[in-house]
Amino acid sequence: MIPLPPQYRGPGVSAILEEVRPSAVINCAALSSTARCRSDPRAALEANALWPSVLARACAARGTRLVHVSTDLVYSGGNAPYTLQSPAVPLSIYGWTKLFGDMLVLRRSPGALVLRTSVLVGAVGAAAPTFTEELLAGLVPGVYVDAIRSFTPIDGFAEDLLELSEGGAEGLRIVCSRQAYTRAAFAEMFLRGRGIETLPPQTYRPAGTPADLSMIPSEEVRAFRFGPGD
Repeated sequence: MIPLPPQYRGPGVSAILEEVRPSAVINCAALSSTARCRSDPRAALEANALWPSVLARACAARGTRLVHVSTDLVYSGGNAPYTLQSPAVPLSIYGWTKLFGDMLVLRRSPGALVLRTSVLVGAVGAAAPTFTEELLAGLVPGVYVDAIRSFTPIDGFAEDLLELSEGGAEGLRIVCSRQAYTRAAFAEMFLRGRGIETLPPQTYRPAGTPADLSMIPSEEVRAFRFGPGD
């Protein structure tokens, strides 16, 4: 057993919910760096599994709707495309802690909505840039030619999240683009669509990186796509 730090304990969360009285809570918090999760698995477990569990229990006690954001990295990358019926067998500590978080949220708050998505792209201007923001800033040192993801526009994801939540959806859903690309192909399409011919160096995925994480979105999800002009 790993003791839960004070900031993750239930009474504080319950007090905040009681004070704010939200109609719904959206949990996007995560320790999402696979390298950081590998070097600090305790922090990964706390942020990605224990915190969602505490939040789910507190929301369930108040009857507050919870929407929890998950990841395609709960899958192995060996038998894509993935659906809600696909077994989840992560290759990384990050993936395992996120999978535990999904399971705990659904157990602690049976009416919760858990959304699995892929690489979110688009302009957000947050402290942590999206992949496309990193591409435009020249911060991507290399792009894999053999790792496939369902790159998903963040505005489309947000719209689906709200529609599913407001429509009363419960349980697990997949929300992602209906197209999948290697990182190299996506970077080329995105940058050349903006008239940028200088592309990041192409490379191969390191050991432990899933090969193909393409997913099939749930039936309720809009058929949004990411094209060169997006």
